[in-house]
Amino acid sequence: MIILYDNVIQGKVDKIDNIKNYLFTIGKNKAFELFRHKKKNTIYDDISYAYYIADEKDNNKQELETNISKMQVVLRQLGDPCKTLLELFYFKKMNNSEIAVLMDYQNENTVKTKKYKCIQRARKLFIDAKALTND
Repeated sequence: MIILYDNVIQGKVDKIDNIKNYLFTIGKNKAFELFRHKKKNTIYDDISYAYYIADEKDNNKQELETNISKMQVVLRQLGDPCKTLLELFYFKKMNNSEIAVLMDYQNENTVKTKKYKCIQRARKLFIDAKALTND
């Protein structure tokens, strides 16, 4: 309702044929905006993600320990530069520009791209490791 009011005051809306559809569309766009924001700004530290998974399943300590050990194996399998890059970012809490200087990358966008690719590889290895143990 606030967005509708603001749009009318700002002159963005001249005539509304169906207010129900207009409000529904505002809600849908706000939901998509929220999901885009979360996806963009939330990159799970895979070990924290393992804790989250275990907490969701009745605080199963055994599963937590299994997920952490799998994540440690995944980090070893990644090798350098992915392992180093992820450790610097998640464990040493360095930002992208600091990592770029330390690892001799061109700029922080290069770090961001490499980090994304490394996380995708780590997730795939983690999922594959889970699939192997579930068989």
